[in-house]
Amino acid sequence: MIPFVYVYEGNNKLYLHIGNIRESHFWSNIKQNPKISIEVSEMGDLHPGKKYACQSALVYQSVVLFGQVVRIEEESKKEWFFDALLEKYGNPEWTFEKKGYPIMPKIELFEVQIEKLTGKINHGMYH
Repeated sequence: MIPFVYVYEGNNKLYLHIGNIRESHFWSNIKQNPKISIEVSEMGDLHPGKKYACQSALVYQSVVLFGQVVRIEEESKKEWFFDALLEKYGNPEWTFEKKGYPIMPKIELFEVQIEKLTGKINHGMYH
């Protein structure tokens, strides 16, 4: 598993950032084969089983996508990604001393062309 942050535009493309590591397990894998799968999940409560622990049920939502990944080098796309990431995870009240992203040349951004998307949801069980 490789941790990453992502931005999904709502179409057939997902953008992900794995840090500024140029040589990594991720890099080695996609150089050999650009096909990837990604799983994103949101975990909820654990509903206890009535009689046994093994009857407990976890509330969750998950999505698995399959696709082809390519490295993005365009500075404008990288800026768009980080603006979208700040909008997604940041606080609107934040202010910064300076604008821009001075370490952009070190940033690794990837685009995944989604070929297949599946999902699963479990609302748990109430015993």
